[in-house]
Amino acid sequence: MFKNPHKMNIRIPLLVCFLLFSIASIKAQETYFVNRKSIDLKTEVKGTIELLWNVFDQKNRYFLKKGNYIIELKNSKRKGREDYKQVLEAKTSDVGISAQDVELTLPSLREFFITYNNLTELEPGSEKQVELRIGVFGGATNSVYTENITNESQAFVGLELELVDLVMLKRHSMVLDFRNTFEGNEHKYSMAQFALNYRLKFINSKRFAMYVNTKFASYTMFKSERPSLNDSSVILQTSGNIFNAPISFGLGADIKVGKNYITLGYHDFYSLTMTGNDQFPNDYSLGYRFSL
Repeated sequence: MFKNPHKMNIRIPLLVCFLLFSIASIKAQETYFVNRKSIDLKTEVKGTIELLWNVFDQKNRYFLKKGNYIIELKNSKRKGREDYKQVLEAKTSDVGISAQDVELTLPSLREFFITYNNLTELEPGSEKQVELRIGVFGGATNSVYTENITNESQAFVGLELELVDLVMLKRHSMVLDFRNTFEGNEHKYSMAQFALNYRLKFINSKRFAMYVNTKFASYTMFKSERPSLNDSSVILQTSGNIFNAPISFGLGADIKVGKNYITLGYHDFYSLTMTGNDQFPNDYSLGYRFSL
């Protein structure tokens, strides 16, 4: 059922993934008034405090925006201390995080802004830092990592447990899922699989999230039937189990409804360690996830 690894034709799914990342990575540029001057700035981090920046005369300049207040983050080193660190600590004093290790660079400032926003943007009344979510889903797949000669679609159902850090790692989550694929009319293959997944949310708003799902470990129990190559009247039955690291990638989306989520998924369109059967991967699901 699982073949030796080499490349499969996935140009279209990869192109879709690339376009999604490109769209998500575009930074909006708007005009702001700073010290009575009009200036065009890109938004790097949104939230309670926003990180704005742009390149002027081949030099990066950074700004903090909180409400309608905008101030430039500078490094004049007066009195032996960088001015921008004083500004950062003054504007985040309600949380009391230190800015002493923050550098005047885009990656360092981005991390500081995101940390502060994560600490201040929990929903009112929520004291949870870690949340467990349980979901149910179902869909159809053409099982491209098996010898599905007729490219038949098969139904599947599943359960998943997602662990999310609501404060420090809001864009990341770990998922344990179980999936049962039912045999088709012609493709007599079925499987039950437990898998560990990592998700990176490249779009993450209060009502909508979109992420890349990486399946890095799985335990699969499978059963199949196929005619013998020498005598089609003889049916060969195969069953077994396998533990492997598929390193397969998919895309998913969560749409928040109240405290819960409607989930959409496009699964396993590419694997680094498993070989496809040269068919276009069609593996889609619809589900519902509950916040516990």
